[in-house]
Amino acid sequence: MSLDIHLSKNEKDAELVEPEMFFPENLHDAIFIHKKGFKKEFKQFNRMHDYYADIFYIGDQILELKLELLEIERSTDYSPLKEFSKELIGLCEKAISNRKNIYCFCD
Repeated sequence: MSLDIHLSKNEKDAELVEPEMFFPENLHDAIFIHKKGFKKEFKQFNRMHDYYADIFYIGDQILELKLELLEIERSTDYSPLKEFSKELIGLCEKAISNRKNIYCFCD
C-alpha cells in the first residue's frame, strides 16, 4: 500500500490522473511512528502523519511544504527520507510552475 501523490488543478481531476509519485507505507512508518529522520515539527509535512487520510496542498501551502522539505533534506541523515524529500521538492516545484495543487490519496 502507498500514499499516491497527484498533481491537478482540482480534486476531481486528481482522482482521474496517474500518481506522480508514491509515499511507501514502510517509509511513512519509519518517519512518523519510529521518528527516523527529523526531530523538528514541520506543519505542512506533518499533515501526512495520518496515512489513511486524504491530504491536499493548495496555493501557498505548496511553497511552505517545499521549504520544509528543503530543511528536512539538509538536516536528515536518514537516506530514504533524504531521497523522498528530494523527489517531493521536485513535485512541489512542478506544481508551482504549472499552477497545480498536490493531492495525496491512500490507495
